[in-house]
Amino acid sequence: MLEILVSKVYMIATFIVALTFHEWAHAYAAYKLGDPTADNMGRMTLNPFAHIDIIGLLCLALLGFGWAKPVPINPRNFKKPRRDDLIVSLAGITANLILAIVFAPISLICLKLAIESMQSPILTALYSFASYFVQVNILLAVFNLIPVPPLDGFHVVEDLLIKKTGPGSFFWLRKYSNFILIGVLIILNITGVLSYVTGALYGLLTSVFMPLIF
Repeated sequence: MLEILVSKVYMIATFIVALTFHEWAHAYAAYKLGDPTADNMGRMTLNPFAHIDIIGLLCLALLGFGWAKPVPINPRNFKKPRRDDLIVSLAGITANLILAIVFAPISLICLKLAIESMQSPILTALYSFASYFVQVNILLAVFNLIPVPPLDGFHVVEDLLIKKTGPGSFFWLRKYSNFILIGVLIILNITGVLSYVTGALYGLLTSVFMPLIF
């Protein structure tokens, strides 16, 4: 029972931090590109309470998957709307990848110290938290690259193709986005593709730093 509770705390804490940086990055990128909408609404902050969605948090605690409140963006404030929206869309994914890259060596250092200290409970817990945090950030980055609204990957594809396909060409995707996203989640859960890709990238990332630390 205690192990289940600890794992729940790990999961919720890591997701909240990763989602907070993800949404902050969107807000910061938009602000730098001329759109102060998110900043004016108090969303350009690393305070997690500004980004928490209650329903998303409950789903995270009960179902193991949740979400944060999307950052409001007004493309009319951008000098180059398509380009700037593309940058803002990629900002959240980039933030998660940076966190994964930064915490991968930290997790390995904690592992090395834990081994050298004969499995110190504190160091072992720090390793578990850091390694899980790396995996969560990789998972969020990969998941958000899926080109289905309202995920960032959809905005990326739309910004890249809208000039060729026309502004209304993706309307049907937006119209049925909830059903499509649910379908994608079911497929990912059944096939385990997302877990496989996340695990593969986690293994690749740690293998890069492993020779430098051990």
